[in-house]
Amino acid sequence: MVELDATRLASYGMTADDLAGALAAANAVTQAGERVTAGGVLPMTAGRYLADAQQVSELVIGLSGGRPLYLADVAEIRRGADLPTQYAWYTAPPGQLQPEGIVAPAVTLAIAKKPGANAVDITTAIAERLEDLKATVIPEGVNATVTRDYGYTANDKAIKLIQKLVFATLSVVLLVLFALGWREAIVVGSAVVLTLAITLFASWAMGFTINRVSLFALIFSIGILVDDAIVIVENIHRHMRLGGKTLREAIPPAVDEVGSPTILATFTVIAALLPMAFVSGLMGPYMRPIPINASVGMLLSLLIALTVTPWLSLKLLSRHAPAGPAPAGHGDGLSVRLRGLFERLLRPLWNQARGHRAGACCSWASAPPCSPPPAWPRCSWSC
Repeated sequence: MVELDATRLASYGMTADDLAGALAAANAVTQAGERVTAGGVLPMTAGRYLADAQQVSELVIGLSGGRPLYLADVAEIRRGADLPTQYAWYTAPPGQLQPEGIVAPAVTLAIAKKPGANAVDITTAIAERLEDLKATVIPEGVNATVTRDYGYTANDKAIKLIQKLVFATLSVVLLVLFALGWREAIVVGSAVVLTLAITLFASWAMGFTINRVSLFALIFSIGILVDDAIVIVENIHRHMRLGGKTLREAIPPAVDEVGSPTILATFTVIAALLPMAFVSGLMGPYMRPIPINASVGMLLSLLIALTVTPWLSLKLLSRHAPAGPAPAGHGDGLSVRLRGLFERLLRPLWNQARGHRAGACCSWASAPPCSPPPAWPRCSWSC
């Protein structure tokens, strides 16, 4: 802390600006060049910074009467707050190896990866490099440890997301297995796996990497990715149960029946997701893989559902295609049970709806000239 004395400054014919210039010139370090040694290139500097109150007091700021004029002659100099000599310390939680004295001084080195690099590979290479440097570049008594490994955490979370992706896919396949049959489940599962594989390739081709956000996009879209294939397979299965046609003859009308609504539903979902890719600001680049990957996956799933799924159905479902129409009330065991469940749930609502229609019919009337009544039972009408 330097407190100037205006009286003493005036007696020596100096101003505060002269004093500020002298302090700035004395407290400077310049780059003087480089020195090449066997261990590398060392930067060379000239000058040094003022370190303590004693050096500041003995700073020569001019001449007076043939003798040097010190800063202490024109100002009160006292010691201020202590300057930190150590900014980082190392300690370990209970149960782990503790340094001597529980808390030890440390130097922290932060290493960042380049865009597109694999964090897991980088952290593994750094750990191997640290082992090679011990007892050579890193001397004895200096402990080198990794305090935070984002590569490990990123790999752990990516593995969990992959497990969730596999679980979601198996859940869909098992649902089709119980509802339609194991051959239909194979068709749907093959379509899902093929869609995910091509979507990952398309994501790589567009410059995205496999990370937590892109994996979340696949898990988020897994339900709508399998929807197209399930609709196609289920309608083919229904035409097979109706009978009267060979499988090769039944597939084109089955796909044609649900093709247009499937295409419309796919583009509707894309229209809802894609605007999120144009969000600006900090969240835009972070969230962009979700709408782009999901939209590309939807387009690919639609293409596969309209091409690969009918072909697989032709190859796999022909062995158990019925020769004729299924008798009423017969079919797969689960289908019969589901039919009975739906009839018990919906029959009261259906009967009630018919009663409402009959009541509305009985109050039907027409203004002259009279027109014939609707073909509803139990209707009375008047003009």
